[in-house]
Amino acid sequence: MTTRIRITRVTDGDEIARQMVPKMESLGQAVGARMQRLVPKRTWALHDTIDTETTRTGSKVTTVVGFGGGSVDYGMHVERGTSRMAAQPFARPALAQSRAGDFYFEGRGILRHGVTAAGTRRTRLRKRGTR
Repeated sequence: MTTRIRITRVTDGDEIARQMVPKMESLGQAVGARMQRLVPKRTWALHDTIDTETTRTGSKVTTVVGFGGGSVDYGMHVERGTSRMAAQPFARPALAQSRAGDFYFEGRGILRHGVTAAGTRRTRLRKRGTR
């Protein structure tokens, strides 16, 4: 069973929605990368199922970050816990930690067994030569 987090933005017009698509893709990739950092990595199976998808329908832009599926059907058990296992949340904290800078995520996306680091304000200022 695949579990999904859906982020939807409805804009005033199609042109604004078209301009929002890359921003929403960046947001989805940033949340997905953060989920990959937070997920427990005992076998890396759940880590490898995290993926993102962005769609636009008219003036509505939707980004979906999903995890689990196929033979990995225990994603929600890890997230919420069971009667025999304590919860190890990773999806909700990843979404809660999202910030405005995630719209400009410069990572290369989600990689297998590794996550590219997102640029920070400090590194951007260093590249410009300003502190």
